[in-house]
Amino acid sequence: MIDYLVGERDIREEKSPRFCVLTLGIFVVVKIIFNYLLIFILNNAILYSGFR
Repeated sequence: MIDYLVGERDIREEKSPRFCVLTLGIFVVVKIIFNYLLIFILNNAILYSGFR
């Protein structure tokens, strides 16, 4: 089990440039989606409070 985890870590370190780029890309996409959702929710809250 421990040997398997160490081996997996070694494989991950060998692919580190591509792995880092992939992780960074996913993080950026998630951040952009989260920002859009936050703006959308805030706009809806302002609209609903304005209608009331």
